[in-house]
Formats: sequence, structure tokens, C-alpha cells
Amino acid sequence: MIYSAPKPDVSLIRGTTADDIGNITMEKEGIYGSVLAIAQAAKAQPKPGITIAQVERIAKFGSLNPQRVIIPGPLVDDVVKAPPEYHWQGDTIQFDPRISGTIVPSYSEEIPPVELSFEKVIARRTLLEFVEVIKRLKKPLIANVGVGIPALISNIIKEEKLEEYIYTTVESGPGEAWRLVALILGYPWALLRSYLCRISFQCTREV
Repeated sequence: MIYSAPKPDVSLIRGTTADDIGNITMEKEGIYGSVLAIAQAAKAQPKPGITIAQVERIAKFGSLNPQRVIIPGPLVDDVVKAPPEYHWQGDTIQFDPRISGTIVPSYSEEIPPVELSFEKVIARRTLLEFVEVIKRLKKPLIANVGVGIPALISNIIKEEKLEEYIYTTVESGPGEAWRLVALILGYPWALLRSYLCRISFQCTREV
């Protein structure tokens, strides 16, 4: 379809740290998502709007690592320092350093098995289809899964010890190792800067 994209007048974004001129880093965020694209859309000519950023803390200009700046200051109009109770990392966790990659968990870390339910039966049946594809292609598989029942597949992959043969990704950017309970994201093995970039890998290792 070809159509004119709407032009946002205001963008609301979040990060971790902002300096005095609005440069923003995201070191404690679970994903980068499309915050940069959102800010750029609001500031686009010929009628630039405003960008308001929520952050956890404020730093002095020049104190941020330039390579960690995700949103440059000229794209940000206002910065709001949020209290901790309004700046949770996810809807059920205030902060988990494993999600942001601050701490990388061992892949051998034990997780409780998924309880038997109709959701697990559906997810496991899907996993069996993945196994058939692997047998046919004779190489590992990278599968894009959504939230809800599909998210259970990553856990069951670990239960069945198939981690070397099936790698999962989600649309929001992370390639996940396994799903965190009550979260839509897992411990990622790769983070893309924008969900607009779909992961498209080709595994070449034969199995």
C-alpha cells in the first residue's frame, strides 16, 4: 500500500540517563526499540514537533560515553526525571540486570519447567514442527516467535535441550535465549536498534 504517513507533533520516549543538553543513553533498558525513529519523526521538517523523554537520572554534559548515546540532544526538547516507582524496566519487574545485559547469565542456568497446560501442549506441538524442518534442512533454525503461547517455545527448547539447534527472536529486536517468567522478553543474545529491522539469518552449520 502507498499512503502518506502521519506526522507526529509530539513524541514520548524513555531512556536511562540524560545529560544537560538532552543526549540520552539506554544502558538499563531491556531494548532500544524505535525510540530514535520516534524522536526523528516528531522533529522532521517542515513542521517539527517536540520530543519529551523520561529518564532515570540526569548527568553533566560530557560525562556520557558517546558510543552509548542512542538519542542525540538536538532531537530532545524536554527531559523528565522519573521516580523509581514510575520507571520500571517491565510491567512486572522494576529492574533485572540480566535483561539489559549488565549481567550475562550462564546459559546453563536452571529454570523451572513449564507446567503442563493446553498452552504448553500447543507450544510443544509447534516445536515438533520446527524439529521436522531442522531434519529436512540439516542445519539449525532461527525462528521468530511472538508473545503469549509462542513465547513458551523458548522455555521448552531449553527443557528439551535443543538450544544448539533452534534460536528464537522476537519482533522488538532481541534474539532471546529463553523467556523470563511473566515477561515478554528473555535474556537476549543480540539486540537490534530498531524493531523495524527484522532479523534474517541463514544458518550454515549442518546438523
